[in-house]
Amino acid sequence: MAGFVVLSSEEKRRFLKALETDEEFRLAVAGLLGLGEILQELKDLRERMDRYIKLNEKRWRKWYKTWNKFLKEHEIRWEENRKRWEEWYENWKKFLEENQRRWEENQKRWEENQKRWEENEKKWQTWYETW
Repeated sequence: MAGFVVLSSEEKRRFLKALETDEEFRLAVAGLLGLGEILQELKDLRERMDRYIKLNEKRWRKWYKTWNKFLKEHEIRWEENRKRWEEWYENWKKFLEENQRRWEENQKRWEENQKRWEENEKKWQTWYETW
């Protein structure tokens, strides 16, 4: 086991005790283990995450504002279209009613004409018989 130092149980106990009680020793060990670099990386990561969160919040606020604008514009359009459909429906209804009235008038005229034809036919029949 070249390069490895094997500590006795007593040395391990003393080492752990020194880590607990001696701040200077603890910081020196942390520095040797690279904890300073790890902490700096964590700090940098947190800063990047904070920027990312702020950017996302800004994007969501912008999206929300755009979405609300879109909804309002489309509500106006839907209302305009609804009014147009109502107007169209009323016009169509009037047209159908007027058309129905005309058909009824025409039907009466046809019936009157039919009666006239029948009367005329009878007159011709009578005239023909008298000849």
